[in-house]
Amino acid sequence: MIDDLPVNLTEKEYSVIDMLQGLGLARTEATAIVCLKDCKGIKSQHIELISGLRQPEVSVAMRPLKERVGLMNNPKKRTKEKADL
Repeated sequence: MIDDLPVNLTEKEYSVIDMLQGLGLARTEATAIVCLKDCKGIKSQHIELISGLRQPEVSVAMRPLKERVGLMNNPKKRTKEKADL
């Protein structure tokens, strides 16, 4: 339920974002990951509300995350892409 979702990020969540950025993730991707960690099926509008990111930033952040998840869920595609390298 949307009512159960947080409205703002906590200090701990901002610390996780900083750590993810330290590992080389873009700020927007790190923020999206933190927003997604507890909520399955969260809508991008709620990510915008929680994170303070704008709609284009959420879309840009989600694109590489979706690609990574797609590769994890489809090992044949991952193997093919490794072979192309």
